[in-house]
Amino acid sequence: MYVYLGNIKLAKQHFQMSLAKTEPNDSPIKWNAYVSATLAFLEQDRGKLELCRDKIAAGPRPWGI
Repeated sequence: MYVYLGNIKLAKQHFQMSLAKTEPNDSPIKWNAYVSATLAFLEQDRGKLELCRDKIAAGPRPWGI
């Protein structure tokens, strides 16, 4: 929502606060990689975004999909 309003700095702060301090290995999604990918997108860091994408792709498939 903050990004749509042009407040990328505040959006990034909220995304950073949503990072899990301890992400369970059996989590159905790679939450921190997802959040980090979003941050990389906002920072226009393609290299970091691609690393996060690869981590998400290598992770578990939600609900077996």
